[in-house]
Parts: sequence; structure tokens; C-alpha cells
Amino acid sequence: MQDPQQIRREIRARRRALSVREQKGNSLRMTRTLTRSKLFRNSQRIAIYVENDGEMGVSNLLSTIISLGKRCYLPALRPMRPNRLWFMEYRPEDHLTPNRYGIIEPSIH
Repeated sequence: MQDPQQIRREIRARRRALSVREQKGNSLRMTRTLTRSKLFRNSQRIAIYVENDGEMGVSNLLSTIISLGKRCYLPALRPMRPNRLWFMEYRPEDHLTPNRYGIIEPSIH
């Protein structure tokens, strides 16, 4: 059995190896596929992530969610409870800041 940390390193390396064109094409296909789904069309609240470290880009999806008037939620580390992830509603005017891992998240006030 392969070490989980090694698997994560390999996946990250594969993501980083994609060209900008491949990344953008994958992001557009993902957005098109998701927005055509019945589950997406019927949902009013959607949680997504802000891409980091070569992850699939979600800016197109985020724009679509907002333009359709759906509520969008982004993950944030909860400072009062270490190692706890929670989701905060995001609006385009909201400020995003890097967390302790350098991952962009909604500011917690």
C-alpha cells in the first residue's frame, strides 16, 4: 500500500504539470458540466473552494454562481477551534486573506 503523503505529492506534481491552456480548458469544462446538472440548477446555496497549489480553477464557476443569484460559501479555518473547517458565505465585495497555510479564505471578523 502506498503512503498517503506520497500519493498527495504525486497528485500535486501532476496538477502542476498541466499547461495553462489545459488548466483553463479543464476549468471551463467543469463549469459547463456542473451548471448543466439538475442538482446545480435546483441549488440555491453552493459551497466551493478557492483554488490553491495547481487545483482546478473555479473563478468561472464562482462568477456563474454569483450571476445566477445563488449563495456561495467558501471554506475557512476556524481560529477558535484548531483544525476545524467551516464555510462562510461569500459575496464579491468580501475581502479574502491567506490563512496560516497560505490558502485564500474569507476574512473572519
